Amino acid sequence: MEHCRRKNGVDFLIRVKESWISEVKDLPMEEWDTDIPLEIRTTQTKADKAAYRNGTAKYASGKSKFGKYKSSQSWDFGSPHKMTVRVVRLRIADDKYETIATSLDRDSFPAGKIKELYNLRWGIETSFRDLKYAIGLVNFHARKDDSIVQEIFASLVMYNFSERITACVVVVYAIPRVHEYQVNFAVSSYICRNYYRKQQKAPPAILQEIAKYIEPVRKGRVDKRKLLPKSVVNFIYRVA
Repeated sequence: MEHCRRKNGVDFLIRVKESWISEVKDLPMEEWDTDIPLEIRTTQTKADKAAYRNGTAKYASGKSKFGKYKSSQSWDFGSPHKMTVRVVRLRIADDKYETIATSLDRDSFPAGKIKELYNLRWGIETSFRDLKYAIGLVNFHARKDDSIVQEIFASLVMYNFSERITACVVVVYAIPRVHEYQVNFAVSSYICRNYYRKQQKAPPAILQEIAKYIEPVRKGRVDKRKLLPKSVVNFIYRVA
């Protein structure tokens, strides 16, 4: 967050867990909008350890000399460093809340505006889900930094190609149905990927093939978020 604000000069709006830090965890489960001051340290002296235990300071890893891109992941603002994060808790259902950390100004972006902006993130999150699981970017197949960047851009190209082809498919059904239907993007991306590799079928044939795989759109359907840690997959078992 501090790298975004200080080094890159961009604002952020990030969903965080209810137990993100102790200052957030101790707040009541209701709507609120508050500023949380933080003191960040990178050392491990006796005074630092005492501050970590009583909650007056937070520990962050210092600079790392290993890896080309590691500098953006380490603390680079001295120690101790004081910062303030605006945290907003929003009610999105009768018994469901979301907690947002942001750098946006409270006068220009009140809590109601933050809720609208958070709602706009939904399309981005579903795109990342398709990019990770339908396209296969959940695991990298390269080891070097340049190869990993190349793999990310290749996956983005395939995602955009699949989305463009899928958007041209028209779902038509002869008899009325209870739900509206949409194309299954996971199957569509698989068909597009095969066409991109082999290029055996003409585009109209691809559209007809994709149109066979549709799924209902169930509005208002919710599924409990599964926050489970994922184990590392060995390189020889990663499927492209």
